[in-house]
Amino acid sequence: MSDAEDDREVRIAIARSIKTRGKIPTIADVAADLGKDTRHVDASFARMIEGRVFRARKDSHEIYAYSPFCVGPTDFFVTSAGRLWFGIDAWDALGIPAALGQAGVIETHCPDCGEELVLEVDADGGTEEQTWIVMQLGVRARDFWKDIEFTESTILLFTSEEHAERWRAKAKPPAFTTLTIEQATGLAHRWYARKLDPDWRRFTDEEAEVIFDDLALDPAFWHVIPTA
Repeated sequence: MSDAEDDREVRIAIARSIKTRGKIPTIADVAADLGKDTRHVDASFARMIEGRVFRARKDSHEIYAYSPFCVGPTDFFVTSAGRLWFGIDAWDALGIPAALGQAGVIETHCPDCGEELVLEVDADGGTEEQTWIVMQLGVRARDFWKDIEFTESTILLFTSEEHAERWRAKAKPPAFTTLTIEQATGLAHRWYARKLDPDWRRFTDEEAEVIFDDLALDPAFWHVIPTA
């Protein structure tokens, strides 16, 4: 079996564990599920970390975040499919119901005023409540992975654009864009709806830009392909 075939088998086992156990598995969990040596699975985890399939815990190959799912706890609590989940940031939190194919409730707080935010989304990424909420990002898409932890720290939900603006004045992110909640839930659904499927793969830059354009997101912020 090739490395690519091994990694697909391991990735499917990770997704299956998330769906059936409701938690991100360890290397030992996956090894036991597949009847493989932990060193074999560890090597597969290492390759997937390199390929940005998931984020690792510090100084380890264990999974910290198989986005949109995070080991938690974080500031983003998500109730979906009868379980409690955690997202690293607002985008991931909104993506958890999409990945599970279920409705969900996202709970967090406004970073500006501290007000509790509770947002209900359906399995298709729609929401009819709290439509004044906005999602803000503080790093351009082409720079996300230059410092992914910082990027994630800027992907937040606010009670309104006014609150997002006040936060920007204090935090001074290198760039910013604000999405309506309809755009944010639409993005999360398009991005994560197939994450637990056996044939999931990362989007190409071209595929990502189609999604961003379909949602009428600001091309100056979102486009990742250099223009001639």
